[in-house]
Parts: sequence; C-alpha cells; structure tokens
Amino acid sequence: MLGYIILALAAALALAIMRYFIRKREPPRATKSGARPSYRCVTIRFDQATCCDAVKRLTGLRVICHLAPLLPLADCDRKDCRCWYEHYDDRRQEHRRDEYSRVSLDYPGPEKRARQGDRRQKFDPNDHVKPTFLSF
Repeated sequence: MLGYIILALAAALALAIMRYFIRKREPPRATKSGARPSYRCVTIRFDQATCCDAVKRLTGLRVICHLAPLLPLADCDRKDCRCWYEHYDDRRQEHRRDEYSRVSLDYPGPEKRARQGDRRQKFDPNDHVKPTFLSF
C-alpha cells in the first residue's frame, strides 16, 4: 500500500514539474502597451473686431497644449480679452504622404514586397537593377 502512495506522489510531482516547464515555454500573452504620446494641440481663436495685434500674429498656428501661451497674451493691449483656445486631437493639419514622391518614381525595378520568406536567407547580390540615376 505504501508503494502505491509513493508512486502516486511521484506521479503528481512529475506532472507538476511538467506543467511548470510547459507554461514557461508558452509565448507571453499580449498586453496593452504603455501610454501613447499625445499630440493634442490648440489654436488661439479670436474675434476679428476685438482682437489685438499679438494674437493676429499667431493665426493658424497649432501648438501642443502644454506649450501654448496663456491667455491673455503678455503683450495683449485689450482690457477685456475675448480670445479662446480651440482644441484638436492632432497637430497635423493635412495628409502628409506624397503620392508623387521621387523615391517611388525613381525605382526602376518591379514590385517585390509580396515575396514570401526570410529575405536574409534568399539574398542574391545579382538580384538588383542598376538605379537609373547612377548610370554613367
């Protein structure tokens, strides 16, 4: 009877050890990344009839929130400043990808981005086209 108990304890210990090592080999679970940088910004808005020259110089300028000047501006000459901040989620104002970029237009070779596999293992130094801008 004692033999069965020892055998059961040994089997339980072996299973516990196997579970421990199998869990170590599992890839880590996905976690949420840290805080993303904030590009929230403001522009200073104003009424054309009652604004000062100091604010007119900042027309259309987007400034990250924590760097924005305090209102009223230091060189504001109005007693009752009616300027206010307009908030935006991103300081960029337009789409910035250039569809007609010289980088994409000057490439003389075929499109190879769909190629499968590890490029380091399949490197062929003769598998290229001489760039046209270097032809002599």
